Amino acid sequence: MRDVGSRVFHVLLIVLLGPIIAFYVLIDLPRLLVAAESLVPARAKDDAAVLATRLNRAVGGFFRGQLLVALIVGVMISVGLALIDLPFWLIVGMVAGLCNVVPLVGPWAGGVLGVIIALTTRDFTTALWVIAIMAGAQQIDNHLISPMVMQRAVKLHPGAVMLALLVGGTTSGVFGLLIAVPAAAVLKILLSHLWHTYVLDEPLEQVGARAAEPEGAPATTGLVRKVSEEDQPAPEETPAAPVASP
Repeated sequence: MRDVGSRVFHVLLIVLLGPIIAFYVLIDLPRLLVAAESLVPARAKDDAAVLATRLNRAVGGFFRGQLLVALIVGVMISVGLALIDLPFWLIVGMVAGLCNVVPLVGPWAGGVLGVIIALTTRDFTTALWVIAIMAGAQQIDNHLISPMVMQRAVKLHPGAVMLALLVGGTTSGVFGLLIAVPAAAVLKILLSHLWHTYVLDEPLEQVGARAAEPEGAPATTGLVRKVSEEDQPAPEETPAAPVASP
């Protein structure tokens, strides 16, 4: 029981302190970017710019995806709690959705509020219904919503997302769950960039063009490429029709 309480406290601490830390980072972001750029050697600035663009897209996509998942889960839980006529169902649902930014354990931390309200204002049966709704929403999120959203947001296979969460949660607990997916996306981008740039010796422009292509788009570089206008055969010239004499 003490371990569960400690985990709930850590989740709530992360949820409360996360936005504050993000706020101060965003305020100093231009200065941090200038300082980071000054550390890059001149010969590697183009390479670093391509890599930074890919990393920024992946990390930004992760946070946008997390907000979308939190909204969907919050709406699902709110609807379920409204159906059982739980007091303050909207507040409980939104709190559970907000806590959902911490995968796997977040919704349960948010669900504690719903269980307390059910026990104090209704009965034990209502509390069981709250637990069932939380469990159902978490199962739908873990196996359907989060893998699909994260696949599109950070271009990770759903299996890779689940594996990253498993490794992060096992090694670092709640904090590991929080950073598992963006860390996996960053690792994938770094390995892909190193492989294409230094092993396959592809030009930097080609690596950047491949990274800019949306997932599932036809290849424009490598062995398969689009036919350019110069490659298309010129239309056959047709002789002009003779002008009829009056």
